[in-house]
Amino acid sequence: MNIYKKDDKIIVEIDYWQDQYNPYMGDEPIGRLQNVVGVISGNECTISHLIDIDYKDKPPQEGMPIVYFYGEPEKFRELCKELGLLVWEHDICKKCNKPIYGSFTLNDKLEPICYSCELDIEKSKD
Repeated sequence: MNIYKKDDKIIVEIDYWQDQYNPYMGDEPIGRLQNVVGVISGNECTISHLIDIDYKDKPPQEGMPIVYFYGEPEKFRELCKELGLLVWEHDICKKCNKPIYGSFTLNDKLEPICYSCELDIEKSKD
């Protein structure tokens, strides 16, 4: 990554690709993976770091957000297409309206409910 000032702007250059490594196979790269991914969580859109965990036989996972996009998710989706970025979209909990990371439950209307809200529902039944 390069960060520099040009005229009245600060320019951040983010590498499009990252080398993949397997710590059990030496120091040489074993492949390449996109370095960032477009993420849509309801109306929140970010370009986030992509974490390589192929050495654990797992797909990459979302890392920290690098750039927040303030606009319509459809426009963000178009931008990601122009940039050639993958887009990951999170389900939104129908009870608390927060993004759901990982597994979730469906309510009676087959809508996604996050784990915390599921626990609250179960507690209220007691």
